[in-house]
Amino acid sequence: MSYAKLKERGKIWKEKEIIRWIYLDWYKLIMDNVKDGKIVELGSGSGNFSQYYPNIISSDIIHCPWLEMTFDAASTPFKEESIDSLIMVDLLHHLEDLNLFFTEVDRVLKDKGRLIMIEPYISPFSFLIYHFLHQEQVVLNAKIFSKKTNISQGHKKDPFVANSAIPTILFWKKRKQFQRKYPRLKVIEKKLFSFLLYPLSGGFEHRSLIPMWWAGILNLIERLMSPLAKLLAFRTLIVIEKEVIK
Repeated sequence: MSYAKLKERGKIWKEKEIIRWIYLDWYKLIMDNVKDGKIVELGSGSGNFSQYYPNIISSDIIHCPWLEMTFDAASTPFKEESIDSLIMVDLLHHLEDLNLFFTEVDRVLKDKGRLIMIEPYISPFSFLIYHFLHQEQVVLNAKIFSKKTNISQGHKKDPFVANSAIPTILFWKKRKQFQRKYPRLKVIEKKLFSFLLYPLSGGFEHRSLIPMWWAGILNLIERLMSPLAKLLAFRTLIVIEKEVIK
Protein backbone atom coordinates (compact mmCIF):
# COMPACT_ATOMS: atom_id res chain seq x y z
CA MET A 1 0.00 0.00 0.00
CA SER A 2 1.14 3.55 -0.67
CA TYR A 3 0.02 7.17 -0.71
CA ALA A 4 -1.71 6.45 -4.04
CA LYS A 5 -3.53 3.49 -2.50
CA LEU A 6 -4.71 5.55 0.46
CA LYS A 7 -5.93 8.22 -1.94
CA GLU A 8 -7.83 5.54 -3.87
CA ARG A 9 -9.41 4.33 -0.64
CA GLY A 10 -10.56 7.86 0.04
CA LYS A 11 -12.25 7.85 -3.36
CA ILE A 12 -13.96 4.52 -2.61
CA TRP A 13 -15.09 5.93 0.74
CA LYS A 14 -16.85 8.81 -0.96
CA GLU A 15 -18.49 6.59 -3.58
CA LYS A 16 -19.52 3.57 -1.48
CA GLU A 17 -22.33 4.51 0.89
CA ILE A 18 -22.58 1.13 2.58
CA ILE A 19 -18.93 1.29 3.67
CA ARG A 20 -19.50 4.71 5.21
CA TRP A 21 -22.59 3.38 7.01
CA ILE A 22 -20.68 0.42 8.46
CA TYR A 23 -17.60 2.35 9.52
CA LEU A 24 -19.56 5.19 11.09
CA ASP A 25 -21.21 2.60 13.34
CA TRP A 26 -17.73 1.32 14.25
CA TYR A 27 -16.47 4.84 14.93
CA LYS A 28 -19.36 5.42 17.32
CA LEU A 29 -18.47 2.19 19.12
CA ILE A 30 -14.91 3.44 19.59
CA MET A 31 -15.94 6.93 20.67
CA ASP A 32 -18.33 5.49 23.25
CA ASN A 33 -15.24 4.11 25.02
CA VAL A 34 -12.73 6.97 24.81
CA LYS A 35 -11.52 9.07 27.70
CA ASP A 36 -12.14 12.72 26.86
CA GLY A 37 -9.13 14.94 26.38
CA LYS A 38 -6.28 14.47 23.92
CA ILE A 39 -7.35 11.76 21.47
CA VAL A 40 -4.94 10.47 18.81
CA GLU A 41 -5.89 8.16 15.96
CA LEU A 42 -3.08 5.87 14.79
CA GLY A 43 -3.05 4.56 11.22
CA SER A 44 -5.63 7.06 9.99
CA GLY A 45 -5.11 6.16 6.32
CA SER A 46 -7.55 8.06 4.14
CA GLY A 47 -8.62 10.16 7.13
CA ASN A 48 -12.24 9.05 7.36
CA PHE A 49 -12.56 9.00 11.15
CA SER A 50 -11.67 12.66 11.63
CA GLN A 51 -14.33 13.69 9.10
CA TYR A 52 -16.90 12.78 11.76
CA TYR A 53 -14.88 13.57 14.90
CA PRO A 54 -12.67 16.59 14.08
CA ASN A 55 -11.43 16.84 17.68
CA ILE A 56 -9.14 13.84 17.22
CA ILE A 57 -5.55 14.09 15.96
CA SER A 58 -5.15 12.01 12.79
CA SER A 59 -1.85 10.32 11.94
CA ASP A 60 -0.21 7.67 9.80
CA ILE A 61 3.22 6.29 8.97
CA ILE A 62 2.71 7.55 5.39
CA HIS A 63 2.66 11.30 4.90
CA CYS A 64 -0.74 12.41 3.60
CA PRO A 65 -1.76 16.08 3.25
CA TRP A 66 -5.19 15.39 4.75
CA LEU A 67 -3.67 14.06 8.03
CA GLU A 68 -2.25 16.14 10.85
CA MET A 69 0.83 14.08 11.75
CA THR A 70 3.22 11.49 10.29
CA PHE A 71 5.01 8.97 12.53
CA ASP A 72 5.46 5.28 13.32
CA ALA A 73 2.90 4.02 15.87
CA ALA A 74 5.73 2.27 17.75
CA SER A 75 7.75 5.50 18.05
CA THR A 76 5.51 8.51 18.56
CA PRO A 77 6.55 12.14 19.11
CA PHE A 78 4.42 12.55 22.25
CA LYS A 79 5.63 13.20 25.78
CA GLU A 80 5.24 10.64 28.52
CA GLU A 81 1.73 10.36 29.96
CA SER A 82 0.35 13.03 27.62
CA ILE A 83 -2.45 11.17 25.79
CA ASP A 84 -5.93 10.43 27.13
CA SER A 85 -6.98 8.02 24.35
CA LEU A 86 -5.32 6.25 21.45
CA ILE A 87 -7.76 4.91 18.85
CA MET A 88 -7.25 2.82 15.74
CA VAL A 89 -9.04 0.67 13.20
CA ASP A 90 -7.27 -2.20 11.43
CA LEU A 91 -3.75 -1.24 12.49
CA LEU A 92 -2.57 -3.73 15.12
CA HIS A 93 -2.40 -6.69 12.76
CA HIS A 94 -0.04 -4.73 10.49
CA LEU A 95 2.56 -4.08 13.19
CA GLU A 96 5.82 -6.00 13.13
CA ASP A 97 7.06 -5.47 16.68
CA LEU A 98 4.21 -5.62 19.17
CA ASN A 99 6.52 -5.18 22.14
CA LEU A 100 7.73 -1.82 20.86
CA PHE A 101 4.16 -0.76 20.20
CA PHE A 102 2.69 -1.68 23.58
CA THR A 103 5.72 -0.25 25.38
CA GLU A 104 5.05 3.01 23.56
CA VAL A 105 1.34 2.86 24.45
CA ASP A 106 2.28 2.43 28.11
CA ARG A 107 4.67 5.39 27.86
CA VAL A 108 2.36 7.97 26.26
CA LEU A 109 -0.98 7.16 27.91
CA LYS A 110 -1.97 9.00 31.05
CA ASP A 111 -3.00 6.96 34.08
CA LYS A 112 -6.49 5.58 33.27
CA GLY A 113 -5.90 6.51 29.63
CA ARG A 114 -7.17 4.09 27.00
CA LEU A 115 -6.24 2.32 23.81
CA ILE A 116 -9.40 1.46 21.84
CA MET A 117 -9.20 -0.58 18.66
CA ILE A 118 -11.32 -2.46 16.16
CA GLU A 119 -9.53 -5.36 14.49
CA PRO A 120 -10.25 -8.55 12.54
CA TYR A 121 -11.44 -11.57 14.51
CA ILE A 122 -10.83 -15.09 13.23
CA SER A 123 -13.92 -17.19 13.92
CA PRO A 124 -14.56 -20.52 12.15
CA PHE A 125 -16.76 -18.68 9.64
CA SER A 126 -14.60 -15.60 9.11
CA PHE A 127 -11.49 -17.78 8.67
CA LEU A 128 -12.90 -19.05 5.40
CA ILE A 129 -13.28 -15.53 4.04
CA TYR A 130 -10.08 -14.07 5.45
CA HIS A 131 -7.98 -17.07 4.37
CA PHE A 132 -9.35 -17.71 0.90
CA LEU A 133 -10.78 -14.38 -0.29
CA HIS A 134 -8.81 -11.67 1.54
CA GLN A 135 -5.44 -10.26 0.51
CA GLU A 136 -3.98 -10.44 4.04
CA GLN A 137 -2.54 -13.63 5.49
CA VAL A 138 -4.00 -15.56 8.43
CA VAL A 139 -1.18 -17.12 10.49
CA LEU A 140 -2.75 -18.65 13.56
CA ASN A 141 0.56 -19.96 14.96
CA ALA A 142 2.37 -16.62 14.77
CA LYS A 143 4.90 -15.95 17.55
CA ILE A 144 3.19 -12.78 18.65
CA PHE A 145 5.63 -11.83 21.41
CA SER A 146 8.71 -12.07 19.21
CA LYS A 147 9.99 -9.17 17.13
CA LYS A 148 8.81 -10.66 13.86
CA THR A 149 5.09 -10.97 14.51
CA ASN A 150 4.07 -11.08 10.86
CA ILE A 151 5.71 -12.46 7.75
CA SER A 152 9.01 -10.61 7.41
CA GLN A 153 11.84 -13.09 6.90
CA GLY A 154 15.08 -11.34 7.75
CA HIS A 155 14.27 -8.08 5.96
CA LYS A 156 12.42 -4.91 6.89
CA LYS A 157 8.72 -5.66 6.71
CA ASP A 158 6.41 -3.69 4.47
CA PRO A 159 4.16 -1.90 7.02
CA PHE A 160 1.11 -2.93 5.00
CA VAL A 161 1.85 -6.65 5.04
CA ALA A 162 -0.40 -8.11 7.72
CA ASN A 163 -1.48 -11.14 9.70
CA SER A 164 -5.20 -10.87 10.41
CA ALA A 165 -4.96 -13.48 13.18
CA ILE A 166 -2.81 -11.38 15.55
CA PRO A 167 -5.68 -9.68 17.49
CA THR A 168 -7.45 -13.03 17.96
CA ILE A 169 -4.29 -14.68 19.25
CA LEU A 170 -3.30 -11.77 21.44
CA PHE A 171 -6.58 -10.97 23.18
CA TRP A 172 -8.67 -14.11 22.84
CA LYS A 173 -6.21 -17.03 22.91
CA LYS A 174 -3.28 -15.59 24.88
CA ARG A 175 -4.81 -12.78 26.88
CA LYS A 176 -3.27 -13.99 30.17
CA GLN A 177 0.17 -13.93 28.59
CA PHE A 178 -0.48 -10.41 27.33
CA GLN A 179 -1.52 -9.25 30.82
CA ARG A 180 1.59 -10.78 32.39
CA LYS A 181 3.84 -9.06 29.87
CA TYR A 182 2.10 -5.67 30.11
CA PRO A 183 0.66 -5.59 33.66
CA ARG A 184 -0.37 -1.91 33.52
CA LEU A 185 -2.34 -2.33 30.26
CA LYS A 186 -5.57 -3.94 31.40
CA VAL A 187 -8.02 -5.35 28.86
CA ILE A 188 -11.28 -4.03 30.27
CA GLU A 189 -13.61 -4.92 27.41
CA LYS A 190 -13.77 -7.30 24.46
CA LYS A 191 -16.65 -7.47 22.03
CA LEU A 192 -17.28 -9.60 18.93
CA PHE A 193 -19.47 -8.32 16.10
CA SER A 194 -19.96 -8.07 12.33
CA PHE A 195 -21.22 -11.40 11.00
CA LEU A 196 -22.85 -10.75 7.61
CA LEU A 197 -22.98 -7.07 6.72
CA TYR A 198 -19.28 -6.35 6.35
CA PRO A 199 -18.36 -9.39 4.21
CA LEU A 200 -21.39 -8.85 1.99
CA SER A 201 -20.46 -5.19 1.56
CA GLY A 202 -17.24 -6.22 -0.16
CA GLY A 203 -15.18 -3.90 2.01
CA PHE A 204 -12.78 -1.62 0.15
CA GLU A 205 -11.49 -4.30 -2.18
CA HIS A 206 -14.62 -5.78 -3.79
CA ARG A 207 -17.99 -4.65 -5.03
CA SER A 208 -20.92 -4.89 -2.67
CA LEU A 209 -23.12 -7.99 -2.95
CA ILE A 210 -26.08 -6.23 -1.37
CA PRO A 211 -27.98 -2.96 -1.93
CA MET A 212 -27.69 -0.19 0.62
CA TRP A 213 -31.24 -0.68 1.89
CA TRP A 214 -30.24 -4.13 3.23
CA ALA A 215 -27.82 -2.58 5.73
CA GLY A 216 -30.35 -1.84 8.47
CA ILE A 217 -32.02 -5.24 8.10
CA LEU A 218 -28.72 -7.14 8.29
CA ASN A 219 -27.61 -5.05 11.24
CA LEU A 220 -30.75 -6.10 13.12
CA ILE A 221 -30.22 -9.76 12.17
CA GLU A 222 -26.64 -9.57 13.46
CA ARG A 223 -27.85 -8.30 16.83
CA LEU A 224 -30.19 -11.28 17.06
CA MET A 225 -27.30 -13.60 16.16
CA SER A 226 -24.99 -12.23 18.89
CA PRO A 227 -25.03 -15.52 20.92
CA LEU A 228 -23.20 -17.09 17.94
CA ALA A 229 -20.47 -14.43 17.89
CA LYS A 230 -17.54 -16.77 18.56
CA LEU A 231 -18.54 -18.87 15.57
CA LEU A 232 -19.37 -16.09 13.11
CA ALA A 233 -17.72 -12.78 14.01
CA PHE A 234 -15.43 -10.90 11.62
CA ARG A 235 -14.48 -8.08 13.99
CA THR A 236 -13.52 -7.45 17.59
CA LEU A 237 -13.52 -4.32 19.73
CA ILE A 238 -10.72 -4.22 22.30
CA VAL A 239 -10.56 -1.61 25.08
CA ILE A 240 -7.34 -1.38 27.12
CA GLU A 241 -6.95 0.93 30.10
CA LYS A 242 -3.66 1.93 31.70
CA GLU A 243 -3.80 1.03 35.37
CA VAL A 244 -2.73 3.51 38.03
CA ILE A 245 0.33 2.25 39.94
CA LYS A 246 0.07 3.12 43.63
